Amino acid sequence: MKPVYLAWGFASMAVALPTLANDEVELIHARSIVSTKYGISVQTTQFSVRVKNLGYAKQVAIHYRQANGQWQDVALQYHGPAEQGAEIWAGQIPNYGETGQPGMPMALDFVISYRVSGRQFWDNNAGRHYQLAPTAGDALFGRNLFVPNHAPTVDHFWGGQYYGNVVLKNLGYDKDVQVVYTTDQWRTQRVAHASFSPHYWASTYAHTANPNPAGQEVWSYTLDVGAATEVEYAVRYQVNGQTYWDNNFGRNYRTSLKQR
Repeated sequence: MKPVYLAWGFASMAVALPTLANDEVELIHARSIVSTKYGISVQTTQFSVRVKNLGYAKQVAIHYRQANGQWQDVALQYHGPAEQGAEIWAGQIPNYGETGQPGMPMALDFVISYRVSGRQFWDNNAGRHYQLAPTAGDALFGRNLFVPNHAPTVDHFWGGQYYGNVVLKNLGYDKDVQVVYTTDQWRTQRVAHASFSPHYWASTYAHTANPNPAGQEVWSYTLDVGAATEVEYAVRYQVNGQTYWDNNFGRNYRTSLKQR
C-alpha cells in the first residue's frame, strides 16, 4: 500500500510525511445510497475500517473531498474487535449541512486516515483514492461477504423474527447463502437460507440497483428466534465449490433481543 503524498493541499491538517501502511489500516466496506421522498433526495453513507491496535489513543477518519473541493475529516467510532487484536471502526459522512437541510448527493472521493502513537497511516487504495458513485450501493474490499448492519442489541422484533442482511460478491450464478444460528449457546443450532431480491432497496425509495454495477449483491435473511433473549450467528456463502464465512472475525455475531 502506497503512502499519500500531500499533493492535495490539505487546508484542514498539517501532516508530516505519512508512514507507509501495510495492513495497519484497511477499508473493508463502504456504502452510498440516494433515497428520494417528497421531492427531497438524501444520500446515506456507511464505512467499516479495520485497524491494527497499535496504541490506546487513536483517531480513525474518512478523509473526503467535499462538493466545494475542500478536504474534510469525519471521525469514525470504535465498533468492535477483529482478529488478532485488531479493531473495527465505523461511521458515516453527515448528509446535513449547517442549515440542517439535506446536502446534494455527490460522488465520493476519499481515503482512510489512522493516527496512533504519533504515527500517521493511510489507506489510499494504492494511490488511486477510493471512488464511490452516489448510488453505488454496497462495496466490499478484500473480502467476499460482510454483514454491514449488525447491532449488539435490538430493542424489539416482530413475531419472534430477527431480520438481517449480508453483502456478497457475485462470484457465480449458482450460490447458496445460509445463516447458521443458535438461541441457546449452541446446545442446538439452526440454518436459515438467505434470499436475493432485485427490489431490496425499493422500500427506501432508493435509486440503487441490486446487484450494483460492480456486481455486488445484498441478500436478506430471517431467523426464527421465538422468545429468545439472544441470538448468535454466522453467515456461510457457497459458490463454485468454495465456502466463505463471515463469522465476525472468529467471534460470531451476537445480538441481545429485548421484547416490548
